[in-house]
Amino acid sequence: MSQTTFTGPVLPILRDQIDTDIIVRIERLATLARGQFGPWAFESLRYDSAGQPNAAFPMHWSCCSGAQVLIAGTNFGCGSSRENAVWAIQESGIQLVIAPSFGDIFFANCKANRLLAVELDTADYEQIRGILANRLSADGQSPVEAALYLGQDRLVLSQDGQELIGVGVQVEDGMRQAILNPVDPIDQTLADRDQIQAFAKALHNQHPWLQPPKQQAFGL
Repeated sequence: MSQTTFTGPVLPILRDQIDTDIIVRIERLATLARGQFGPWAFESLRYDSAGQPNAAFPMHWSCCSGAQVLIAGTNFGCGSSRENAVWAIQESGIQLVIAPSFGDIFFANCKANRLLAVELDTADYEQIRGILANRLSADGQSPVEAALYLGQDRLVLSQDGQELIGVGVQVEDGMRQAILNPVDPIDQTLADRDQIQAFAKALHNQHPWLQPPKQQAFGL
């Protein structure tokens, strides 16, 4: 993948309201360190109650082996704040997540960790959902390949060299900046120091009552 073109096999998890507890269970947070979450991504869907692989889940399908693009349903990543959920997705090999909408905190965590997350219209998602449901299964079909052209905000799906569909996507400006021109938050704060100080001074002059009272020394 280049910085402006993201390509790879698709992993379809075509369910709405996948929350962060489904992405990574809370029990794993205390026992795993960063770099160890990948095998436990989507654990409750990926394995059965006995811990055996759930053959119906797409992560076990040969056509989704090595998937780098996750296509998911509405409000993906909803629920509690859990940065580990983003780590789990990245550590399972996914570099791009596409959905009609995302949980706000999850989206912010994607941005902070440079996991590209983009939205598409519900009508386009429904078309893609139908295509993936017909084209991918546990029966060993060829992978569906996704190509996201960040400069054009366009997503193309293909299989065996045949284009299946092309649609527009919405890339939030901050997300685009995080992917194309990554800057550490501390470095960004230092770079903006003069503007921050100027704002603080202007705020003090305009609203002096917002400042804490000055402490006075009391003599004997």
